[in-house]
Amino acid sequence: MYENYNDPGRFRFSKDSNDIALFKVPTLRNIEVTDPYMHDGSIKTLKEVIAHYNSGGKSHSNKSSLIKPLKLTKDEANNLLAFLLTLTDNEFLNTPHFKQ
Repeated sequence: MYENYNDPGRFRFSKDSNDIALFKVPTLRNIEVTDPYMHDGSIKTLKEVIAHYNSGGKSHSNKSSLIKPLKLTKDEANNLLAFLLTLTDNEFLNTPHFKQ
């Protein structure tokens, strides 16, 4: 995944070649319930997202040089997942006004 893809990202709107393969980053609020993940929905679980970034992601011509392997231990990855799960706002999710 992410070695080859045709999505032009923000370029499709801006027509600025610097925006090729750049995407708007959504909030982490309620990240637990917003699967699938990534701009194209290609990763199914948060655990897989953490593994993807922990490995440094896949090679791609537009990959940011800032994306490097995180080198998290298994415990650190589990702690990161636990933290992300704390960002779920059940009160918001259960408010009838906000339900779809």
